[in-house]
Amino acid sequence: MAGIKINNVLHNNSSGDITSATYNGQTVTKIISDGTTVWDKPINGGWSAWSGFGTCSVTCGGGTQSRTRTCSNPSPAYGGLACSGSTSESQSCNTHSCVVFTAATGGSITTSGDYKVHTFTGSSTFTVTTAGNQGGISYLVVGGGSGATGGVGGVNYGAGGGGGTSNYSASYTESAQAYTVTVGGGGSGSLHTGAAGGSSSIAGVNTAGGGGATTSSSRTGGNNDTYSGGTNTGFPHAGGGAGGGGNGSSYNGGSALTNSISGSSQTYAGGGAGGSGGSPGAQGGAFIVQVGGNGVTNRGGGAGGGAANGRGGYGGSGIVIIRYKFQ
Repeated sequence: MAGIKINNVLHNNSSGDITSATYNGQTVTKIISDGTTVWDKPINGGWSAWSGFGTCSVTCGGGTQSRTRTCSNPSPAYGGLACSGSTSESQSCNTHSCVVFTAATGGSITTSGDYKVHTFTGSSTFTVTTAGNQGGISYLVVGGGSGATGGVGGVNYGAGGGGGTSNYSASYTESAQAYTVTVGGGGSGSLHTGAAGGSSSIAGVNTAGGGGATTSSSRTGGNNDTYSGGTNTGFPHAGGGAGGGGNGSSYNGGSALTNSISGSSQTYAGGGAGGSGGSPGAQGGAFIVQVGGNGVTNRGGGAGGGAANGRGGYGGSGIVIIRYKFQ
């Protein structure tokens, strides 16, 4: 029997062991000699296209996803070589941080859109049970307004009380713990001296001082942080106490802070009116003959001054408001 060519080499077929097969329309032939099989047209393996990447192992916080391929384009045959390389590969996915919303208790809790608002009108505890990662918490801390004085008979009318100071932060990074909340009371009014308002704070750190004390001899509203009440511009007008935003002017109360942390626009820490009918800063007490008007409760307003020989009003108590995103 004639020989055959295997890989372009002529082989003798004297043993009669030659057989053939068809692969992809081509005839391939083998010879067995001394127990060794040789094919004249071996088919080496080839990789298929990669599959798409599968589902990520997690939805956030960093996971992995993989894809695969097979040695089937073509599959190795008739002594051909297998594919070289890996049948799978992986990549990172969903590496963004997981959303965590703050959760807390304490105070009077209301909802404003996607935010929870905790309002403290008295000293208490704000407890964060879950610290979020959505920009921290916002807070407004307002100290108590100071009391006002009466006027000195035949000399002047009483000075208005100073509004409490205001401390506002739009973003404070909280932790899961209990925070002591202190709300300052308003200062008492009298004939000669209006008491300072009490300081408010969160954890004793984020503090807003109370309006400063007033005296009939100074005819000046009390201090509010670095602001003083406006001085009188001539008998019988005494200066109003300073509000959260600036100095009192003549016998008018100082301007107040306007803030919407509660979900609606409110004013805080206005100075009380002094003199004979000056205008109070927003939330400050009005001048009233004989007994000055009180500052508005839980707004930190300063008290209104009293007339000559009349007692000044009482300052309004402070407030603490905390807000955070909960959904």
